[in-house]
Amino acid sequence: CVGCVWFWLEIIRVDYPDGIAHGGAALIISNQIKHSPLSPYSSINIQSAKTTLKINLVPISIESCYFSPEISFSIRELTTLLQSLKHSYIIGTDFNSKHQTRSRSTNTRGRALHNLITLKRLKVLSSPSPIYWPSHANRHPDTIDFFIINLPNHFSADASNLNDPTSDYTPVLLHIEAQPLMKPNQPVITPGFTN
Repeated sequence: CVGCVWFWLEIIRVDYPDGIAHGGAALIISNQIKHSPLSPYSSINIQSAKTTLKINLVPISIESCYFSPEISFSIRELTTLLQSLKHSYIIGTDFNSKHQTRSRSTNTRGRALHNLITLKRLKVLSSPSPIYWPSHANRHPDTIDFFIINLPNHFSADASNLNDPTSDYTPVLLHIEAQPLMKPNQPVITPGFTN
């Protein structure tokens, strides 16, 4: 295939520690972006897949987490996870928490998380409209997936919905006005294919 460009993706994932198909987190990143995967983190409270890369030459950790709704919310564990990131970071996650600043109601998890965000002076980016569209009549559309960011002030970022009518959740896209450090162009050699 002359002139074809092949893009390969790397999946960084972490499963729930019991090995049963639930929970877990994943990051999908182009192998064209220079990055260094970090050790995954997995406990019954939090599963975290993460990598570090440079955006506008600034080292940034990007982390995808899942917080189980069945387990009590561990502020201590989340604080330890934040401290392990050491520099600027973006955490996109399903916190399974609600707070009136981005939700229709507040629950205990949401209150605890909001207090930590305020104490650490972190920024929260959420989609402008709900991401959870329950089919149950007693539940209402809500926003429980969002980003916590700690980026330099000159970075401009916003979140939006990727509307997908086939699911009760819609993905959230974070857009950053910046440029990641790319790997040098190398020919892609795929076993079994010839040009």
